[in-house]
Amino acid sequence: MLKDLTLLQPARYFPIDKGKYAIKPGLFSLNSAFGNGRLDGCTFQVDTQIEEYLAEKQKCRIEQLDKYFLTRNLAPDTASVINSFIVDTLLSDHPDLFALQHDNDSRFLHCRITGDDIHTSDNKTHLNKQITLLDHLAMQIQEDMAIVQLDQHNNNTLSALHLCFPNYWSGQEKIGRDFIAVHKPVPGIERINQRATELLHAMINKGPFVRFAWGLTTDKRLNHHPSPPPGVDALDWQGRAFNAHNPELYMRIERQTIHGFPKQKAVLFTIRTYFQDVVVIKQNQEKRQHLIGAISSMPESSLAYKGLVQSRPEILNWLNDH
Repeated sequence: MLKDLTLLQPARYFPIDKGKYAIKPGLFSLNSAFGNGRLDGCTFQVDTQIEEYLAEKQKCRIEQLDKYFLTRNLAPDTASVINSFIVDTLLSDHPDLFALQHDNDSRFLHCRITGDDIHTSDNKTHLNKQITLLDHLAMQIQEDMAIVQLDQHNNNTLSALHLCFPNYWSGQEKIGRDFIAVHKPVPGIERINQRATELLHAMINKGPFVRFAWGLTTDKRLNHHPSPPPGVDALDWQGRAFNAHNPELYMRIERQTIHGFPKQKAVLFTIRTYFQDVVVIKQNQEKRQHLIGAISSMPESSLAYKGLVQSRPEILNWLNDH
């Protein structure tokens, strides 16, 4: 797939602020530099791991597509505008990997990585065709995506999810719900939820933004849907059983970009998942101390949510043993 293509190494992020665990919006301008060159400014980052990510997305399709791709009350105009934005952004950010081709009255987005030609000129008012196009575009990128739609009364709805790399949450439980309901299980989210409408309006009318989230896991499995695929042991699927005698621990980091569409009163979220080996982090004195501080300052409710209640003492002992 990648023959004759020159791809960048994956970006690296360490989103722990001063060694203190905190729940906050943490919005940065998309133009902010984090040491990864031009990748930092890209909505869709394409790198040497793309084959692995797209292969995992294909596994999700084979297992059960509507477990990972869901829509609810998605407006045709919103879908059309966001699809056009995705196409234009891929062409702008990665002109060496994506090209627009024409055949009579039809337009096709050609992806050099997958070899796919995606028909992009379907009827803009035909919702099913726009949903199909959104799915096809999602299968060319390493990010998951979510769309939040506001109505005329400022009620918001999670109206689309293409979520092949869920971090211990189910799209089926979130689709069609509002911002507060979607985030309610997150400990410490109350202050942010109180400002949900204000925050969403800022996301729609300002930006674009980038933000980060992180957690710890003992494997590098991209797909951690709460329900394992058929035939997979549920306990093994969880990936949170730390063993200090055979330590394997990773920071699971999400880079989320946020783009607003004022006319449609909608927001597109992209979610790119990375893993950083904590064995490597442990060798860096500053990062090790920041990680120790963040884990130590994490409240019990957050530990429980992240599945770390039992593991925290062992993880801290291991991190301090250097």
